[in-house]
Amino acid sequence: MNMRAVVLVLCGVTACTLSACADDQPVVEPAPTPAPLVGSWDVVGLKGSDGASVPTGQFADDLQLSFADNAMTGVSGCNDIFGQYTQSGADVVFARDTLGSTLVGCHEPPLLSRLMDVRHVSSTGEARSLRAEDGSVIVELRRRSSDSSH
Repeated sequence: MNMRAVVLVLCGVTACTLSACADDQPVVEPAPTPAPLVGSWDVVGLKGSDGASVPTGQFADDLQLSFADNAMTGVSGCNDIFGQYTQSGADVVFARDTLGSTLVGCHEPPLLSRLMDVRHVSSTGEARSLRAEDGSVIVELRRRSSDSSH
């Protein structure tokens, strides 16, 4: 075998080895960008505990949440709601013992009770999805057009 043939064989073996090594390397995805909740949001989607969309009916324009300094306030239809939350990156927990509402008698969507099941937040542009432990979406938020806190 001449020297040129040896070099070509070695180059071929090296290329095959390098490509095999590259295929065996795990693909490392970048860490998700934290999705801060600070600001004012319209609730544009709500899922019941069974995973089905909850009709918002007459309150569709009155479902709102605002977040600042680990405090949540909002409107769940005809009642004001409030409570404390903590956020660490994409993890969010609403403190059950601090969640409450005014007591105006009306039939409104179960926004406050569903917040108790939220464990994570994800983002897409000016939208946020509040998610359960299993990743399913519970509440969909869109930043209020009048919000300048972002």
